[in-house]
Amino acid sequence: MTAASGGKLLWPPLVLAWAILAIVFLPQALLLNLARPEPLPVWQAGLRSTAIFLLWAGLTPLALSAVRRWPPLGRTRWRNALVLTGVGIALCALHLLGMALVTLAMAPGPVPAPRLLSSLAVGLGATNVLMAGALFAVGIAVHQFAARRAAERQLSDARLAALRHQLQPHFLFNTLNALSELVHRDADRAESVLLRLSALLRRALQDGQAPRITLGEELDFLDDYLSIQETLLGERLQVRRRISRECLSARVPPLLLQPLVENALRHGIAPCLEGGVLTIGCRMIDGALCIDISDTGLGASLPLRSGIGMANTRERLDTEYAGAASVEVRTAPGEGFCVRLRLPGP
Repeated sequence: MTAASGGKLLWPPLVLAWAILAIVFLPQALLLNLARPEPLPVWQAGLRSTAIFLLWAGLTPLALSAVRRWPPLGRTRWRNALVLTGVGIALCALHLLGMALVTLAMAPGPVPAPRLLSSLAVGLGATNVLMAGALFAVGIAVHQFAARRAAERQLSDARLAALRHQLQPHFLFNTLNALSELVHRDADRAESVLLRLSALLRRALQDGQAPRITLGEELDFLDDYLSIQETLLGERLQVRRRISRECLSARVPPLLLQPLVENALRHGIAPCLEGGVLTIGCRMIDGALCIDISDTGLGASLPLRSGIGMANTRERLDTEYAGAASVEVRTAPGEGFCVRLRLPGP
């Protein structure tokens, strides 16, 4: 019967919900009016029935605010339940007072206040108690839903932070291992790689703090990483890019592609004496962002054992996109690897 956004009540859905209830119960109110010894005019009976629900629409924010202030949950549930009982009695009394004013406004002559209030209490008392209880039940449900969503967001943020912190050392250690081999063979090239690695790590730390970056920014980071790998592998590595321009503004998690490219280099191209070709393709298919990372390396037989990079990627996508993203790996001996990411479109 209500809708909330960020803890604020949305009035149009609230009024609409109560108006629908007023319309649904209007025929019943008119039939009951006809059964009375002295029926009211049809317009008065309809107005009186409608006022019952619209007055509750005006009291709904008070009921929901009371539940947010004194939720009957946790260690203070009994104390808060007593407070809500008092609030419920006050709401019922306010509703009866409002109905008394409506009745007095429609009455052709003066009506004794005690008699009017007693008749309204008998006619609407039980209904008002049920209405107040229903509003409190809705408020409790909304409160618990909001608390659960907040807890899920906190857990998701914590998991993603842990995954990013796991990925950065993994990336650093693998690059330093490759660099240690180069130091003994070519000191000048090793120094050049070290300088690029320093700049790359600074950028990784900066980008890694953001929940999402553009695909263009992710590809720029990947180009810096590939420049190091091209120095290490020399002519054995060829890189081809097939990037659709419409994809560059799509938002993706930072450091998403680097571990997949690293897998392609380490397990696909590096073991080949003649090297191979790494292809990075990005395009939009049916509104989804599709990213392909493939190599012409040795390939392998399925099923594969997932390392840190692939397992990290699957878990990040599952956490960030709630199952709406997918990772597909295709390979066969002698046919290289192809990893396809399919992400919800921007």
